[in-house]
Amino acid sequence: MSFIRRNDNVVFLAKRSVELEPGTAATFRIGALALSFAHHCDLSLKFANQAVALKPDAQTLSALAEVMQAAKQFPQMQKALDEARRKDSGCFEVAAASCRTARALFKKQEALTPLDFYLVKHPKSIPALLLRAETHMINGNSQLAIDDYTNVLLQDGGHSEALRARAEIYRKEQVWNLAVVDLRRLLTDTICDDDRLLAYVRLADCLERTGDLRAALSARNEVVAISTRGWDDKTFNGRISGSVARDMVKCAILQNRLKQFGPALKNTTIALRSRPMDSEAQEQHAIALEGLSRYPEAIKAWSVLIEKHPRYPKWLKQRSRLYAKTGQAQLAISDRERAAKLDSDSGFGPDR
Repeated sequence: MSFIRRNDNVVFLAKRSVELEPGTAATFRIGALALSFAHHCDLSLKFANQAVALKPDAQTLSALAEVMQAAKQFPQMQKALDEARRKDSGCFEVAAASCRTARALFKKQEALTPLDFYLVKHPKSIPALLLRAETHMINGNSQLAIDDYTNVLLQDGGHSEALRARAEIYRKEQVWNLAVVDLRRLLTDTICDDDRLLAYVRLADCLERTGDLRAALSARNEVVAISTRGWDDKTFNGRISGSVARDMVKCAILQNRLKQFGPALKNTTIALRSRPMDSEAQEQHAIALEGLSRYPEAIKAWSVLIEKHPRYPKWLKQRSRLYAKTGQAQLAISDRERAAKLDSDSGFGPDR
């Protein structure tokens, strides 16, 4: 939904900018590129041709080349790109268009060459460094991408695009501590709610991997807070969206591990209203009830899981332990024997 919303915003802003300044080549050029990236080929071609008609310079011709590439009109793309190079081969827009059109045609090294040449003369160009870093990532060279993003951040320590991209590389490379540093820096900046939500999701995941469960829980709580901003008690007491329910269950997992059973129970209760068949939510619900010494309710919660998944020995063992704790010895023995048989039958050993 976020992508669709942003796509619609791009189209609206491109059209609106042309309405406000209809005779400006730059407006048509920027609108053409935005529409092309949003896959609106017909309108982007119209805007690009109008830009070239108004001002046939290297910038507008480069934009036309990119739009032609997106429209799969490759001879016209090459013609526009060659003309742009003749006009001004040292222009950033020409280097960027050469890179992106080569990338689209899967010419990996050719995509880097124009940026390498441009950065020799303009080593601190942030747009060029960002585009080359992105291209390195497409080519599978994550360390070279990190180097370029780092060069951007040496000039602008709060550059959100560089922080977000470098954090994602660190996360994929499982360098959790460095990913955490970049994500925290990113979250100090003013970013839209969609980006903030994703950053907190990533941060929580990385913090869990480092073992900092309290900080991870704090990040998970922020995810829920952003997703439920403006909700009243009536909304929480009704059926909430599946994505919010899943986020609440992730909070509950951490809360149970930190022995915060009351908040975990609250989260799982809300989640189960919308996702009553969610086994993970039900499991965390049972753990929270047990942690609060509400044993009869915990037994009932484990029974719901066992009824849905009767061949899962772990839950039988949990219920067996509670039966024993509440003096129901025969039921405890029965569950323990069933679990042992399932362990034996599975071939995977205990606690499958």
